[in-house]
Amino acid sequence: MHNTARNDVNVVTVDGIEKAYRNMPNALVCKSRLLHNNILSERNAANVYIKFESDQKVRSYKIRGAANAISMLSDIEKSQGVVCASAGNHAQGVALSCNFFEVNGKVFMPATTPSQKIDATKRHGG
Repeated sequence: MHNTARNDVNVVTVDGIEKAYRNMPNALVCKSRLLHNNILSERNAANVYIKFESDQKVRSYKIRGAANAISMLSDIEKSQGVVCASAGNHAQGVALSCNFFEVNGKVFMPATTPSQKIDATKRHGG
């Protein structure tokens, strides 16, 4: 199975960002709003914008990593399924991405996970 935590994938490049962007289906990941933040901009002598990832279906940026990773799997890897362990937002992103890409997935959550996170993950297909 594809391992996204390999040591040889530590460098973020413009090409990598553009490829990930192309892997993001609009039906799964939306373009997030940006809001200029005056306080942070003044404090850092720069134009600082806050990205509203709460606009995503899973209310978090975690959908981006899950969708990108699953979209890059080969057909053989997809047929083997996906496994993740998460207490919430990543679990929701993986569940929604597996559902979208029609990949079987298993999501393991700690016993202490709040029921609202478990319910949200189930609603997304987990």
